[in-house]
Amino acid sequence: MKTTLALALLVLCDFSARKPFADPSKFELLRTLGARSSSLSPAGNHFALYLGNSVTLFDVRTGKETFRLAGHNGNIHDSGWSRDGRVYATSGYDGTVRVWDVASGRTLATLAAHAGYA
Repeated sequence: MKTTLALALLVLCDFSARKPFADPSKFELLRTLGARSSSLSPAGNHFALYLGNSVTLFDVRTGKETFRLAGHNGNIHDSGWSRDGRVYATSGYDGTVRVWDVASGRTLATLAAHAGYA
């Protein structure tokens, strides 16, 4: 079953140079599969895809990139939406959490790791 889901995700996404984003018509399916590197906003109007140390936000209606959220000094390992979909947070291997404004693409806050972070 896991192999089938993994293959489905590979078929749904095209990471080649000619088309550097996922197919927007498949976003709902990716959300139901719970893919860690991508997520649909609660309202279903934005799609976030993180790879390396940046996140690309897409407008679901047009399929076009709206913002590239960059600022981590290491790869991103987790992310999540606020309940209203206005804020997106990322955590990276650089020991920081960044909080982003989805409407502007700007960083609202950067939280550093505490002294006990390993």
